[in-house]
Amino acid sequence: TSGGGIYMFTDIFTFTNPTIEQCVIRDNVATSVGGGVFVRFSSPVLRRNIIENNTAVNGGALGTQNDSGVAAFNPLLEANIIRNNNASSSGGALYLTSQARAIVRSNVIVGNDAVTTGDGIYSQSSDANIYYNTIADNGGEGVNRVGGTITAHSNIFWGNGDDIIGFTSTYSNIEDGDRSEEHTSELQSH
Repeated sequence: TSGGGIYMFTDIFTFTNPTIEQCVIRDNVATSVGGGVFVRFSSPVLRRNIIENNTAVNGGALGTQNDSGVAAFNPLLEANIIRNNNASSSGGALYLTSQARAIVRSNVIVGNDAVTTGDGIYSQSSDANIYYNTIADNGGEGVNRVGGTITAHSNIFWGNGDDIIGFTSTYSNIEDGDRSEEHTSELQSH
């Protein structure tokens, strides 16, 4: 099953796009994608929520899925606390795949873990925009882009092991020295 806490599915003719705001999504389990939240064919707004202690194979906190050939969808995750979620494969916190054009803005993504890859965020075949987030103290990787594109700026990546993989983030603080361009302060621990 997918979507242990919330399952959002919209058929390709309806396109309902719910707003989930100021909720606690906690202690849910999915045997497939999206321990806390699963998004398919939908462009929801998740704002000012606490998403914590959820578990799935992929996307401990949230996972996306779309069928090939279907128009992209645009979930917005804004000002959430996403912490202590686990994936037995990829995307400890967020698992963004299948043409998701996610906007991930002003979130705190901390303490998440994935067994395989992408402890904070795993992005494959999606076009994610990642702005103004603190992505810290996740298992071994902050954000891993395996396909698609990531546009990122003004983030803090800290204490993730390898903070960013497969992209650059402009105007960002990155602990492990990954590339950050355009007058960015790269902080190093001593």
